[in-house]
Amino acid sequence: MKNPFDIYTQNYDRWYDKNRYIFLSELKCIKKAIGRVNLKNKKAVEIGVGTGRFAEKLKIKYGIDISKNSLEIASKRGIKTFLCSSEKLPFKDFEFDYVFMIFSICFFKNLNLSIKEAKRILKENGKIIIAMINKESNLGRYYEKFKNKNIFYRNANFYAPKSIIKKLRNNGFYQIKTYQTLCNINTPEDFKDIKKVETPINGHKKGSIVIIKGVKK
Repeated sequence: MKNPFDIYTQNYDRWYDKNRYIFLSELKCIKKAIGRVNLKNKKAVEIGVGTGRFAEKLKIKYGIDISKNSLEIASKRGIKTFLCSSEKLPFKDFEFDYVFMIFSICFFKNLNLSIKEAKRILKENGKIIIAMINKESNLGRYYEKFKNKNIFYRNANFYAPKSIIKKLRNNGFYQIKTYQTLCNINTPEDFKDIKKVETPINGHKKGSIVIIKGVKK
């Protein structure tokens, strides 16, 4: 079956324009996890870069994805792209300062192997930052219940933040911190009610969107 991100590439990319404040709220939460670090001065890669919306804004120079059509758009946004899976990355050991997985883990065929690969390419004390839909939030439960009706989430696996934290610890990441946003979203219908950029807060039990940061031992 063909990748829906190759079939509906433009629909996916335009979603960010239609839901501007959702995107900006998510972006602000990711930036909170990054802190004061300027990624222009770091070697960073986004695994599951899609069309490069987040990578462009965060100044992430490298991106991988399995969607050729999405990578064509990401390339136009200045990202150096690679067509490959998250389970086998075309990079050397200890090559990157940061690895990002932004709303992509739910699509990985083997998440544990993907995390191991992320660790492999990270330098000592390198950081992994994962942005995810919180399966335990009202929005997460909605997507799980109706995912068969969604062209993109049909084959997705949603996760609870605590399960991702456990996977990171089991794979040798420490100093794990969590951040969250969009705490009052129940269904996608609520997106239209967001008229400003939300301020992210620490933790992972309230937000529809959770960001998890870990450091490689």
